Amino acid sequence: MGNGLETNTTVTFRITPEGARHSVVVATERITEREQGTRPRRGLPPPPKQYLLIGFDAEYVPPAPPHSGDDTGPSEPLSNDILSYQFSVRKVVEGEEPGSPIVGIVLPDDGGRVALAPFLAFAIGTWLERFPGETAPSTIYLVGHFTRESISAFADFRDFQRSLSIIHNTFVTLNRTLAIKLTPLDARQVSLTINLRDVRLLAPEDHSTLDQIAHILDLPRAEATYRGPLPSHSHLKDLIAQDWPRYQAWAVQNANICAAYAERLLTRSSTLAGKFTLPVTLTSIGQQMVLDRWKTARFQPLEPLGKEEIQETRFDRRSARFVTKKTNVYIDRVHWEVDFVTDSYHGGRNEQFMFGPAPEGEWRDFDLASAYTTAMSLICLPQWHDLQPLTNLEDVKPTDLAFACVAFEFPETVRFPSLPVRTENGLIFPRKGRSVCSAPEIALARELQAELTLIKGVTVPVDLEKPLFKGFITDCLEHRNAFEKGSLDNLFWKELGNSTYGKLAQGLRKKRVYDSRSNKMEFIPEAKITQPFYASFITSYTRAVIGEILNRLPQEVAVFSVTTDGFLCTASLEDMSMALSGPLAGSFMQARRDLVGNDDALEVKHIIRQPIGWRTRGSATLKPGHEPEDIVLQKGGIKAPERYGKLEQNRYMVDLFLNRTADQTITQSTNITIRQMIAENVDFGMEYSERRLAMEFDWKRVPTNHRDETIEFEGTPFNHLAFDSIPLQSKEQFEELRSLWAAYTKNDPKILKTEADCSRFMDYVDAKRNNGRYAFTEDGDLKRIKLELCAALVRRDGSFAEIRTRSTYTHKEFARILTNFGIPCKDSDVENAARNKKKGRLMAYGQSGDSERVKGVLIKLKNECFPDLDIALFLKGDIGNISHNENTASDNGMV
Repeated sequence: MGNGLETNTTVTFRITPEGARHSVVVATERITEREQGTRPRRGLPPPPKQYLLIGFDAEYVPPAPPHSGDDTGPSEPLSNDILSYQFSVRKVVEGEEPGSPIVGIVLPDDGGRVALAPFLAFAIGTWLERFPGETAPSTIYLVGHFTRESISAFADFRDFQRSLSIIHNTFVTLNRTLAIKLTPLDARQVSLTINLRDVRLLAPEDHSTLDQIAHILDLPRAEATYRGPLPSHSHLKDLIAQDWPRYQAWAVQNANICAAYAERLLTRSSTLAGKFTLPVTLTSIGQQMVLDRWKTARFQPLEPLGKEEIQETRFDRRSARFVTKKTNVYIDRVHWEVDFVTDSYHGGRNEQFMFGPAPEGEWRDFDLASAYTTAMSLICLPQWHDLQPLTNLEDVKPTDLAFACVAFEFPETVRFPSLPVRTENGLIFPRKGRSVCSAPEIALARELQAELTLIKGVTVPVDLEKPLFKGFITDCLEHRNAFEKGSLDNLFWKELGNSTYGKLAQGLRKKRVYDSRSNKMEFIPEAKITQPFYASFITSYTRAVIGEILNRLPQEVAVFSVTTDGFLCTASLEDMSMALSGPLAGSFMQARRDLVGNDDALEVKHIIRQPIGWRTRGSATLKPGHEPEDIVLQKGGIKAPERYGKLEQNRYMVDLFLNRTADQTITQSTNITIRQMIAENVDFGMEYSERRLAMEFDWKRVPTNHRDETIEFEGTPFNHLAFDSIPLQSKEQFEELRSLWAAYTKNDPKILKTEADCSRFMDYVDAKRNNGRYAFTEDGDLKRIKLELCAALVRRDGSFAEIRTRSTYTHKEFARILTNFGIPCKDSDVENAARNKKKGRLMAYGQSGDSERVKGVLIKLKNECFPDLDIALFLKGDIGNISHNENTASDNGMV
């Protein structure tokens, strides 16, 4: 139990703006205490567990944010003005219907704050006052929404903050609880045990706002209770003064939603995990269900994880003696390979294939149905003691537990190379390189005819008769489908299945978080079921299935973007049927049949007419589908105003992208960190900072076919750059492009808004790559091509042998021809080329840089003067001919 707080049993608070006060007395004889660890008499069942559920919330007015442009640095967090504290109390007893709730509100004195201990005493006393025949249990679940915001509003927060744990950036109690002592004047002292929970950690990921939780509970939402648009923080004081009943009804509903949701989750946790306790997170329920299933299947406790229990003896400085402790460790064969396999664990595939406005058409947003849970269902019990080196990639099957480091090169014809390469800026999928990956992607690379060289690998045989997660996933899907879509039970079971995968990967990437108890940065610990072999397979299998589908789409199908388990493209349902004919998609559909009785692999989530995109996870909708609400929107790390609905956010993002300027900054708000709150003794709040708008391409692909497009958005015409993309050649090319873009925009901000913008950057890339004579001089591209053409003439290269057999040119005549075609040249330049040839100074071709005007001049020379001219000789082989001119070079990309 953590730090103790104390309060009197007689508590008085102001409950109206006019100053009316109310006093309650907590009758300690009506609070039932049961000593921790006591057992019932032999032969008798244990008494039912019971708790008080107290939902709580605090309303406040934050300091006013700075105006855009006021300050380029982060703003200093200030104190919030606390307006009220709300509570909702109900009693829950194991095996019984929950009792009726009561709600209440407390107002601090002007400029003051209320302490947690007397606040809870007031809430309990109010409940006891309302139900005179009831007793209150001493164990309490205190439940809020985003508790780092609400719990820190109490006056005594500094007294108990070290007892709180931090999970997903919010406060809970984990290994120890809060203790509050109720001290009456003439009766026994009573201790309350407080467990802090946050409903955001217990709600489905996409339904975690208070209004979304209210909706799935079928409770009045905050808007409905308020009867109008929700007030902004800055207007709350005015609302209290003008319409107190309206404010009160809205404010207490927030606390009531928290308590009601906790009550429902408590019941489900008891049914599923066999424990009448409120878990800290929803995933902890799923984890326990998995462990229970393994126990039922009579697996050895640690067998599925490749672990064993050992005893370790170490010296304990506190007790000054040696202590023996049991701990779980990987068996030797697994331990030797854990780091290598962890390196093969990557996240989802996220790429933007098109920049700017896409062509208008019918764009379908496809999602792979229950991707991660379906992949989990394929994992069977490994025979860990038979783990061995992988020696032959040809034997690898898509569903094997095999992991390898391979050197690879895909054919030029592959549109979407499929082997992941990790960089400091996320995953990329280049045409060649080195990848640490898993069996599904190895099998797909072979299917795509990639050249593979095995550097290192391991494989683990499995017992196909002993699936590890299939039963759990089947239960989740069956229960999910038994309830109406969008209902609490439907969403609960969906989240339970989807989120349990996260426990398999927890702690694999060494990420440090702040621990308020130790006041240090600590690594996130592994979960009870963390297993890198499984996490790597699941993510690899999902990427591989998506990659196979993309590569089997007809060439004429445009693919706009891919995001983990979904992609946006112009494929018809017939096209998609063909794309699902590969072996990986076949294994996925078979797994779906085994799980749910049908092989529906893909779901169409949206159909729109025209998307617009800028970078990974950054896209919006120019023209929606048949319904105005049918849009796709990914904000790419940019925050739209919170008061906006989805359509307004889409409009905001499109306007921001189309109207952006090179030097544009935006004011972005971020929550101050928990470490700041504790170390600097400040309230929860927002920090505001000005940063450069980041809506340019991220270079995870290579631009091609760049052009200016005229589009219309909500009746207004715009012109904007658009381009397609082709795969990167290598990790080195990715790093080079990002580095060159950073250097290009460092001192003189630039954006890619027109075709000319794109051409100028490509010229810059050419110049930087060549880095030779004239590389950075004015008209350096023309000066370099002049030297190369003169060298080719005297050396009879580039088809000049054939040209000169039909017509002879003096040095002066050749110089005049080049000058007339836009390449300033003197006869001395040709004479110098001839002297260099005699001296053996042979100039390398393809060093002129592929600027648009160099390509244009070469084509004009060929068309109008030298029909046999071999243009390819003068263009770099690794830089394709990007052009918007139909009469010039082909569009192969800036590779």
